[in-house]
Amino acid sequence: MNRIVYLFKRILNLDYANMFKICKAISKKTKKNRVLLFFDMIYCGLVYQAGYYDYQEFEFYNLNSKERKTYLTRGKNNEIVKRFNNKDYFDKFEDKVEFNKIFSKFIKRAWMYLENNNVDEFVQFFASHPSIIVKPVDASGGKGIEKFEFVNEDEAKKLYNILVEHNQLLVEECIKQHENMNKLYDKSVNTLRMFTFISNG
Repeated sequence: MNRIVYLFKRILNLDYANMFKICKAISKKTKKNRVLLFFDMIYCGLVYQAGYYDYQEFEFYNLNSKERKTYLTRGKNNEIVKRFNNKDYFDKFEDKVEFNKIFSKFIKRAWMYLENNNVDEFVQFFASHPSIIVKPVDASGGKGIEKFEFVNEDEAKKLYNILVEHNQLLVEECIKQHENMNKLYDKSVNTLRMFTFISNG
């Protein structure tokens, strides 16, 4: 039942324009029929709980059914999260500001929250950290995340108003990754995610 509810919510909230855009890009890259790719995307969503980003990133269009079954897709991950975690704490992880407050000593980067017209604090923060990342507090999948470089105080004040208007209220200094990680790819922070299960303490 939970899986059906999840799939129904995903269908209602799908960004179809982005889905078609990804489908078009895959078609151009692989020379495969765009319509067939679209229906294969839908099929993979229903059978493997793979979103269109999963389909693209894991290259499902090149995999057979046996190979597709081995991937931890977004839908499968969602089931694991709900099954093995205490629901009382979900909000602590879904709210980015609350998460930063609780785990501040572990994230090891400066951050601030835009509230109560704290524009002067923002300007000071931006001047101290000339490269910043801004995020909406309630979005996921990279939506609304942008990077900005400090120009001057006047431009910073203008940016503050834009960020508040667009609900991009969480501001963080950019992470500078280790030079060896940077060699892998220097256009983003390269991450490795690990799932940890705790049983009987």
